[in-house]
Amino acid sequence: MKIVKDSLTFSSARYVLMGLSALRNFALAKVLDPENYGYWVVLSLVFAYGDQIHIGLRHAGDRDIPFLRGQERHDEADHITRVLFSGILFFSALACLGLSFAELSGMVHLGRLRNVLILAGLVVAGEQISRFSYMILRTRKEFALSSKLEIGIEIIRTASV
Repeated sequence: MKIVKDSLTFSSARYVLMGLSALRNFALAKVLDPENYGYWVVLSLVFAYGDQIHIGLRHAGDRDIPFLRGQERHDEADHITRVLFSGILFFSALACLGLSFAELSGMVHLGRLRNVLILAGLVVAGEQISRFSYMILRTRKEFALSSKLEIGIEIIRTASV
């Protein structure tokens, strides 16, 4: 029975995340004026494209780490985990620096929202680290825990917005 419960948790997590995102966007569309909602859309695009900054490293981990663990090659799996995490940190830092440069140089002007791209860069970097940890949990067959953590973070994100 536990496998059914864990499967339902893992499968329903995506729908919960999409529902919370839709709820958040509908609420923001009602609360914000058109100018500020436009800023929200710009930030949403930064976050959506920022999620791709890992350039496939998380997907490589999803594929390679369980394979190596299944072959009892734990040292190699741990080495790949460290390499992938280093790469994700590197690309996250680049994204954070790039967004900070765009903000500080005046390349991008978001009206009254000062330093918002710097904050967005920090959020993108934090998201990459949390998504990496979800990937590690999945490679250790902790699917339900991974889903519960992801839902919890999304609830916090929705409440903070």
